[in-house]
This record gives sequence, structure tokens and C-alpha cells, in this order.
Amino acid sequence: MSTYLVDFENVGVGGMDGVEKLSDHDRVVIFYGKQAAAVPFERHIEIASSRAEVRYIKVDKTGKNFLDFQLSSYCGYLIGSTAEKDFIIVSRDNGFGSMEDFWDGKEMSGKLISMKRQPAIAVNEEKAESVREIIVDRSERAGEKAKEQEKKAGRQNREDGKKNRKNRKKLTERLRRRNTKKKSGRESGRKKKGISGKSGKDRKQPGRR
Repeated sequence: MSTYLVDFENVGVGGMDGVEKLSDHDRVVIFYGKQAAAVPFERHIEIASSRAEVRYIKVDKTGKNFLDFQLSSYCGYLIGSTAEKDFIIVSRDNGFGSMEDFWDGKEMSGKLISMKRQPAIAVNEEKAESVREIIVDRSERAGEKAKEQEKKAGRQNREDGKKNRKNRKKLTERLRRRNTKKKSGRESGRKKKGISGKSGKDRKQPGRR
């Protein structure tokens, strides 16, 4: 028995390819939201004629990754509360790769979990390989982009550091000049005061007897 959890907003009608070939031991859970595209009548017939159990779960709220989180939590619920152990996430979203990495090959409640991700319920090997290459390529590009952003941030930090050091140097120089000017002013004032006092004393001396 296999359980297919379909991210319909991501894969659309194409993700349902092969639903008519499933057995009565399989289960299909379709997560869809307000943004889901219309389903052609022919595909409705294929879904209706499938021997698998088909269930629809509507996600009323919208938001980034809202449907993904519901699908993920529902998958965890099935793993923990049922005897099912073979799960297929039908989606092209790379985010579900973390679910696959976590659950595939892990033992839970006495059963060995199998989990994989694919773009449709049934895909031929050539198409599956092509999708894997796309996913790997996207992951590599994302890694390269992250590295480039990290380098850019490093360059910006270095430039900011240089500016801060330069500004501190300017501020230090201004303070030094200000202190020097104040010191010179005080010394000049003392000298003037000294000269004035001496002159007064000298004027009084001739009159003393």
C-alpha cells in the first residue's frame, strides 16, 4: 500500500498522471487551495475511475508555504497513527526534500518508513531522472547564490569597517586639534595674566619708601 500526498497547487493537473493505474490498496490525498487551476473533465473521469482511495483536503487560508506545512503535518500524523509506511510526496517543491531526508529509511513504531518525492503519481524513469537533474541543478544554483550573497556581505562588512575606522580617525584628529587649541588658549591666557600682574607691581615700586 502506498500513500500519495499531492501538492496540487505545485504540480497541477500533470501531477495526477497515473492515478488511474493505482490499486485499491493505495491512497491519494490531494491538497489544494484557492489558487488551484480548474481540472479538465477527462481528468475527473480518471480520478473517479481509479481504484485507489482518493481524498481531498482544501486549504482555505493562503500564505507562503501554508499548504506545505499542512501536508507535512498530515504526513506525520499518518506515520504515527496508521500502519502505512510507504509515502510519496507529489511535488516539485525542493522544500519537501527535508521530509524525504528525515523519514526515508527511519524506523517508527516497528515499521520502516519509505518516503520519496516525485512530480507525478506515476513517472517513467527518464522523466524522473530529468526531474532529479532539475532539482539538483536548482539546489546547486541556490548554493552558488547563497555563497555569492555571503561574499557580497563580507565585502560590504569590510567596506563598512574601513569607513568606520576612517571616521574614527577623523573624529580623533578633530578632538586632538580641539584639545590643542584649548590648551594653547589656556597657556596664552596665563601668560597675559602674568604680564599684567608684573606690570602693576612694577608701577607701585617707585612710590615705596
